[in-house]
Amino acid sequence: MRRDLASAVSLDATPETVWQWLHDLPAWADWNPVIPEIEGTLETAGRLRLRLELPDARPRRLEAEVMRVLPRQELSWILRLAVPGLLDCEHRFLLQGPEQDGEIHGCRLIQRLRISGILVPFVWPRLRKQLGTALRDSNDGLKAAVARQPF
Repeated sequence: MRRDLASAVSLDATPETVWQWLHDLPAWADWNPVIPEIEGTLETAGRLRLRLELPDARPRRLEAEVMRVLPRQELSWILRLAVPGLLDCEHRFLLQGPEQDGEIHGCRLIQRLRISGILVPFVWPRLRKQLGTALRDSNDGLKAAVARQPF
């Protein structure tokens, strides 16, 4: 079983600036209340270690495998709970540049989650609420950080 969830935010910054915030792992503590600790190598097949703090849940230390790193376009990884196929979460950060109509400046960040595995039917109702809130909180944190300090 598979479920998808997404959240987007418009940022008053270039894709290059937002990419710098995403790429600077120690800076995540300054803007991301959901993943306040993350370390590792941002390259395809690289490993990340992170602390995940979902609303109404105890913090968890997890490892992820980096799936894709396309500067100024996409960063994605996959988390697996215990064994693959039990509960997996693909997390994608997608950056879109400004519209060409002259009215919109900056860029748009879209976070997409794809949750899959045999536990999904049992945990989805609660997880959906937690992850929806987490995505919004993360986007709001990045928007505030970019506004405070353009990097």
